[in-house]
Amino acid sequence: MEEIITVDMNWIIPTVLAMVLFGSWGVLVKYATGKLDTVSLSFFNTLSSLVVIAVIFAYFWFSKSTIQITQEGIYISIIAGVIAVLAVLTEATAYQEGNLSTLAPMIAVGVASITVIGGILLFKETMTPRIAAGIILAIVAIYLLSS
Repeated sequence: MEEIITVDMNWIIPTVLAMVLFGSWGVLVKYATGKLDTVSLSFFNTLSSLVVIAVIFAYFWFSKSTIQITQEGIYISIIAGVIAVLAVLTEATAYQEGNLSTLAPMIAVGVASITVIGGILLFKETMTPRIAAGIILAIVAIYLLSS
C-alpha cells in the first residue's frame, strides 16, 4: 500500500492575498507621494490602518471570538507598530525620490532577507542550503537593482 503524504497548504491563500495587498499598497504609496508630503502620507496611511483594525477588533470582541492578549504581546506589538510607521515614512520618502520598479523589489528582497535571518536567529528555524542560496541571490538582486 502506498503512503499518502499530505502537506498543510493553509498558508497559500493568506500569503497570496498579502502579496497582492502589499503590492497594491506600494503602488498607491508611490502614487500618493506626488499628492502629499511623506509625513502627511504616513499619517493618513496609519490613521486608515487604525480605523480598519479597530473595526476588525471590535467585530471579534463583540462576536465573543477568542482573543489572545498578553502584556509581552502588547509591548512587542507597540514596538512593531512604531517600526511599521517609520518604515512607511522611509519607504514613501524613497518612492518620492526614486523609481518604483527599482525600489519596490529592493525593499521586498531586503524585508524577506531580514525576516528569514530573524526567523533563523530568534525562532531557531532551520537554515537549509536552499535558504542560504536564496539569501545570497537576494543580496545579488539588491546589487543588480541598485546598479
